[in-house]
Amino acid sequence: MGWFFFSWEVNEFLFFGGLVLGLSLIVVGEVVLLSIFLSKRKKWIQIYNDSLNGSNR
Repeated sequence: MGWFFFSWEVNEFLFFGGLVLGLSLIVVGEVVLLSIFLSKRKKWIQIYNDSLNGSNR
């Protein structure tokens, strides 16, 4: 929040540049997180199924 208060006082372009940078970092982070989850999905499902089968014995 401090960045937005500071940058608006200095220059509006700095404010919008920081806003675009922040939003783009959030989007990139979400894409990376989603790709990690999707790549490990089968392994996690297999671990879950193994834990269910092991508890029934």
